[in-house]
Formats: sequence, structure tokens, C-alpha cells
Amino acid sequence: MTATALDREDWELPDSFEDEGGMSMPVMGTVLFIASEVMFFATLFGTYYALRAQASQWPPADVEELPIFIPIVLTAILLTSSVSMHGAVWGVRNNNRTVFVSSLAITVVLGLVFLVGEVFDALEAGFEISSGAYGSIFFTLLSFHVLHVTGGVVFLAYLLFGAAAGRFSSRNYQQVESASYYWHFVDIVWIFVFTTLYIIQ
Repeated sequence: MTATALDREDWELPDSFEDEGGMSMPVMGTVLFIASEVMFFATLFGTYYALRAQASQWPPADVEELPIFIPIVLTAILLTSSVSMHGAVWGVRNNNRTVFVSSLAITVVLGLVFLVGEVFDALEAGFEISSGAYGSIFFTLLSFHVLHVTGGVVFLAYLLFGAAAGRFSSRNYQQVESASYYWHFVDIVWIFVFTTLYIIQ
């Protein structure tokens, strides 16, 4: 057996791992992980609204009104990345390598742009994490979302290298599907973060 054949065996799952309509183990693991993260973020949002309800003024008087233009642009970028991620899943399921690789690459780029924008917006907020309860919970929510997006971008970049090497196909796309679930989750969380911090305040 040639080295090329051995490499391809490493890349592709055997027939017994083909999707037969059920949920694969990687996808199941991702769903369970997302469920735990939902509870984690629910705790953060609960803390935010509890602090907000107890405060006599929220945000505090010394906190300037947050500009909303950049967060709106970031929201559009992240929602667009969800569309491109969906395109990547469609591409790999249909063995369309061009759509798969290009859509995954677009998702990675959009994720990086979002990260830069989110960090820049936080630095330009005009207050710090030490600025009382408001500053503390504001930056805690943003920081944990940044961490989740960073983890997602790193994983997508790893998948992109694998995609470029021909590792995935319609018989072996569970990792891509798992990544798509996680990325959509990150996008949904951002909608709640955006609404809470910049719309409702």
C-alpha cells in the first residue's frame, strides 16, 4: 500500500462512520458542550440584569453613551459569517471543494475582522473593567464572547488547512458540521450581547 493511500485512509473515515441519519459522536459532543455554554452565558446575562435592576442609575452617570455604529457593523459581519459557514457545510456535503474551501476561508476572515472590531470597540468604550459593577459585567460579557469567537476562529482555521489538503468529503464532514453548530451558537450569543449592552443597556 502506497504512502498516498495511507494518507487518504487517515483523512477519511471508514464506511462504518458514514452518516446514516443519526447524530454523530463529534456533533453530539458539540451539542452537549453548547448546552453547557448556554447555561454559562445565561448566568452572565442573569447577573447583568440583576445588577441593572438593583442600580439606581444604569449605566452610571459618569459613563458616556456607547456609540452603536461599530457594534451594528460587527453584527452584520458575524451574521454574514454564519451564511458563509452554512455554505461551507453545503459544499462539503455535496463534494463541492470550491464552495467548501472558499466559504470556510471567508468565514475565517470574517471571524478575524469581527475579533479585531470587538477588541477595538472595547478599548474605545471610555471606561474600564474597574469602573464599578457596570464596567465589570460589561467587560466580562465582552471578554468571554471574545474568547469563544477566538476559539471558533482557531478551530475553523485548523479545518481550513485540512480542507485545503482534501481531508474532508461527503463521507467525512462531522468536524465541519460540529464547527458550524458552534459558530452559529457564537453568533446567537453575540445577538444577545449586542442587544443587552448596546440597545437595552
